[in-house]
Amino acid sequence: MRISPLFLHAFCLLAADPAFAQKNILRNGGFEEHGEQKCLSCIQSSGQYAGLVYHWDNGGWHCMLCDQDYKQDSDDKKGRVCPIDKVSPQSGKAMISMIYSPAVNGISGGVEGASHLSARTTEPMRVGQLYEISLWLYVVSANRHDPDWGKHLGIALLPQNLSFFGGRNALIIPFIGVDTLVYDQWYQAQWRVRPLCTANYLMIGVFADPRWPKSRGYSEVQYFLDNVSVVELPEAPAVADSSVYYCSRYDPVALGARPLMDAQMLFYENDAFALTAEHRAALDTFAGYANRYPDLVFELSGHTDSIGADNLALSQKRVQAVSEYLTGTLQLPAHRLIALARGSVPPSAPTIPKKAAR
Repeated sequence: MRISPLFLHAFCLLAADPAFAQKNILRNGGFEEHGEQKCLSCIQSSGQYAGLVYHWDNGGWHCMLCDQDYKQDSDDKKGRVCPIDKVSPQSGKAMISMIYSPAVNGISGGVEGASHLSARTTEPMRVGQLYEISLWLYVVSANRHDPDWGKHLGIALLPQNLSFFGGRNALIIPFIGVDTLVYDQWYQAQWRVRPLCTANYLMIGVFADPRWPKSRGYSEVQYFLDNVSVVELPEAPAVADSSVYYCSRYDPVALGARPLMDAQMLFYENDAFALTAEHRAALDTFAGYANRYPDLVFELSGHTDSIGADNLALSQKRVQAVSEYLTGTLQLPAHRLIALARGSVPPSAPTIPKKAAR
């Protein structure tokens, strides 16, 4: 069955109990579920990335999808961004290319030089609960790497999604670093974490602290991500073990950080445009966000698959149904919504698996 989307976006070692079914609360950690890839860099704007790499956000910059089925073109600069012939995904066909580029002002202010990838967990990470966070890394060696950069590669657990890109100041938040840096091979980084405050997002990247970065005179670092997971482990007493006690405390307003809205994707069955109960629930969540930020204007972008002759009209009906629900039932001002019917124009994918529509 064909499904097509509509987008809304803004400008301690413990032994697991065999009887306990470990629950992964992160979706698409292998990046295998994604839309049709027509170029490497054309879908990078905030809110659009989730239309390519489902359930993930790049904060508005980089985090390139490298898929073995994508035919490289001049956009890839002769295989530098996705050197599939040299670095294959750890498993499956897809991985994500990340960079830290000190030459473009490190990770503080102005044009950001570090890519950050984030995803919302399917449920909040609860205070005191034990989680195992895992990801696979491939770090490409090069001359003149900043000797301190690897100490700042790691993860952060956030209460809300944030963009590092284009901020006025360095965004300093607590992070959990990678213990060991290994070059030119895949290896697994794992953490056992007990949150001390509720978190809803996992972010991966290179993070600043008050004393770093110091210099822009180093070479760019490229690394790859694959098979990311956040697994809730069996309930256990908070005893001395290898787990990290962690809470991300920061003031995004004071730092000039930009809160991000998850791209809301409403998927439709073939030729359908009427809102379902699932659609209305997603729009109710979106309206709550919009009401918290009354100065933001939002784009409603309607798409269809590539089959059929009346795709533009169908996308118009979908946008109209969403707009009427938001302005009528939920009472959002019409001037805050920019409605665009795009027919079968990307970022729609010709076929999207049913499981990706959740």
